[in-house]
Amino acid sequence: MFRIGTKKIRVQLREDRAVLMVCIGVAFIFWLLVKLSQTYKVEKEVVFDFNIPEEKALTILPPDDVEVELEGRGWDLMFDYFTKGKVVLFFDMNKQSRIRLNWLQLKSLIQKNLSSSEIKITEINYDNLSLSLEDRSKKKVPIQLDAHLSFESGYHLKKPIQLSPDSVSISGPVSLVQNIMEWRTDSLILKDIQYSAEQEIGFRESAREIQLSRQTVMANLEVEQFTEKSFFVKILQRNAPDSIRIFPDRIKIYCLVGLSKYEEVEESGFTVEVDLKDAKPGVENNAVPILLTKSPDFVNNVRFSPKSAEYIFIKKVEEEKSPSSTE
Repeated sequence: MFRIGTKKIRVQLREDRAVLMVCIGVAFIFWLLVKLSQTYKVEKEVVFDFNIPEEKALTILPPDDVEVELEGRGWDLMFDYFTKGKVVLFFDMNKQSRIRLNWLQLKSLIQKNLSSSEIKITEINYDNLSLSLEDRSKKKVPIQLDAHLSFESGYHLKKPIQLSPDSVSISGPVSLVQNIMEWRTDSLILKDIQYSAEQEIGFRESAREIQLSRQTVMANLEVEQFTEKSFFVKILQRNAPDSIRIFPDRIKIYCLVGLSKYEEVEESGFTVEVDLKDAKPGVENNAVPILLTKSPDFVNNVRFSPKSAEYIFIKKVEEEKSPSSTE
């Protein structure tokens, strides 16, 4: 008897639950009908699509944040949302090179792209739009790396950073392209470097009217350990008369060089010189600066001592021999 009673209760509960769900469903439908019959305001994105001759380009692209405020019944707005997610305005530029739209013209074009005439346009966030074409230009420019690097003590670049590729093709309206001489990357920031590495880098943002042939570039960093090397180099004298002497005539140079290039660093790879064109005898300040005018491109932190040389004039003593007399 207890088992039969329990079964009846369970059946009754299922029937009650089913009736409850039907009632909730009917109530929801009535609630939805009431809500969708009311008037609402929504915002919708407006995008532009163009058919442009291949040899032409838009001088200025239309803004990418155009929005329209729509007002209508919930039914109409919901149907418009599911059938047309965005308002797309299409322009064929093959037969016209300039388009100017005021607020009323823009409103009319947008209205034609809505799914129902019952939907009203209450606001557009742009009053005027002007679009025009000019000749398209294309050229290749070098890529300029924006690098901010710091190395672990005793480590440096083995050679300048190699970019692959080292240039990029750009295209767009000639008025913009003609003034571009290089294209800069995003900042490459690396700290405490002690190993070689490859890094993919993007480009800095620019005018939307410019198109790039690629969006990234590879930077190859070859890093090695450096050590110090020193040697003496003879000072080259420029514009020096025969009667002048400088002290010292040799200086000691210090530099950091990678271990792979250590044996290649020699005295002949460096040139230090003084210019003596303004040297005058008998002056108090008889010092001239020593200039480093040549050094290998694979050495770092070149320094030398001293930084200046003193000069003196030496008088030549000519021995006069009297001619022998004959009687």
